[in-house]
This record gives sequence, C-alpha cells and structure tokens, in this order.
Amino acid sequence: MLGFSQMTSSWIFNIFLVYFMTVIGLTTIDDLYHWKKRNKFALLFHLAFWVILVSAVFGSGDKIRVRVTTTVGQPVQGGTTADGRPHTLPFSILLKEFSMDEYPPRLYLYSQGKLSKHFVTLEESASQGLLGSWQVKSVQTLDKAGRRSDADDYAPMNHVGATTAAWVEAVHTTSRQTAKGWVSCGSHIFDGATLALPDGSEIVMPRREPKRYLSKVELADKTHKWPEEIRVNHPATVGSWKIYQVGYDTDRGRWSTISMLECVKDSWYPAIHIAMWLVVCLGVVMCLFGWKKPANKKEEKS
Repeated sequence: MLGFSQMTSSWIFNIFLVYFMTVIGLTTIDDLYHWKKRNKFALLFHLAFWVILVSAVFGSGDKIRVRVTTTVGQPVQGGTTADGRPHTLPFSILLKEFSMDEYPPRLYLYSQGKLSKHFVTLEESASQGLLGSWQVKSVQTLDKAGRRSDADDYAPMNHVGATTAAWVEAVHTTSRQTAKGWVSCGSHIFDGATLALPDGSEIVMPRREPKRYLSKVELADKTHKWPEEIRVNHPATVGSWKIYQVGYDTDRGRWSTISMLECVKDSWYPAIHIAMWLVVCLGVVMCLFGWKKPANKKEEKS
C-alpha cells in the first residue's frame, strides 16, 4: 500500500526525492549568490550532490539497455531491449572465441532426493574425503574425457563436448562395504554417470561451476576495427556505450559457441561519475579542515 515494493513509482519516495532536490538546489543557488561569504567546499559539495540527484533521476529514463546474443564467426549489429523491441547499435560485434575457467569438480552424496551438505573437491587425482558414512577417494580424475556408447570406461578426449570424469572408490566406515566406478557430470554430448552404493544412495558429480569466462570479440564502427576481451565486471567501451558479459549457453558450458552480452548507453554517467568523486574528495577535505568557514582576522579581533 505504501509503494515500497516499487520504489521508483512510490508517491512517498517521489515526494521526498523532489523535496531533497528542491532544497539542495535552492541551497546551491543561495551559495552561488553569496559565494564570497560561503565555504567554498560546502558550495561545491551541495552542487555535486545536486548533480548526482538530478542525473540519477533523469538519467535513468534515458538509459538504453540492449541484450545481444553473439555466435562465433557471425557479426551482429543489433539486439533487443528489455521490452522486446529491436534496437540497432552504432557498431558491430563479432565473437571470435568464448572461453571459460571452471572450479574443480565436486563429489556429493545423493540420498533420499537430496544432496549432502558436505562434498569432496577433486583438486588432484588422489583427493578423498568423508561423505556421510562413506569414505570416498578419487583414484583417477580426467578433466576432458568421453566414452563410446558401447564402452563402460571413460578415456581422455580433447574434443568439443568432452566432460569431466573420475574413477571413485567408496568404503563404508562401519560395515566396510565397498563400491567403485566412474562418476561424471556429463555434457551436451555425453550423459552423466553416478556410482550406486549398497545402501541405496549414490555418489554424484554436479555440473562444474564457472570460475571465469570471457568473450574475445572484434568491434567495428564506421571507421575502424579493433579487438577486445569482455569479462564479467570488465566491460568494453565504445564511445558512450559499455558492453558487459552477462551469459552463455549453459547447456554446452565451456564448449559454448554463444555469448550473451548487454550493451548499455548512459549519457548521464560522466556527470554522475565526476560528481561522486568530487563528493568523496570534498568529504575528506571537510573532515580534515571542518565545514564552517574560518573566521577572518577582523572577526577574531572583534
């Protein structure tokens, strides 16, 4: 009822926002009119803070976000906005290569429809640990492996679609029952494999989590072309546009040939950026030297 679930459309939020903008704006005008009598640091602080408010409010409506799906070897020059409308970019994007680093694979105990909280990380071939009542050991771990449909064993394979596989041995801590076999997380080509245990539970390996992924692209405008690497939190810049890495083909994982990018244009960003740094610097200065204007010599004598 108060509208706090939709802050930007809340009448309370907008009333306070207009109030602060008006007060700070009038204070800044008053400081500029009596600038000889006012603290210059405070004047700049009010001006910078007012610029931040105005730019953030009015700039949010001018911001353009375009989601672009790129495929290796196919240049694109457009995408779709949040409301599904097509938008043409002033530059083209050619995906040259998509690469991904993954965290080491993990083994979990799957029992009664749930994964165990504890896991064993396969950082090396001899990794071992306790999962429930089972002592689990990886005898061999293959980072890139595959197997034929008529075979039971995994073999090293450096090819598109290769998956991670591990030969695992499990020993029950009390009954001393044993089980051994291949466990794999699978890929878009190979099915995953689990190790069935005598008590009805299983040793499983979920899909590996991405650690870092990037897109090597070639950007081109009307005048020239140049290469760029786009990573998460490390966007590429083309004029007033920022290009962010936001996704990939999760089914193919590290073998993805698709990279999802988001192109953002914020014309008000430079003003906000400069004003925010000015606020930070002025805040430090005012903490060191004080907010109030020092009294002049005539005032001190009187």
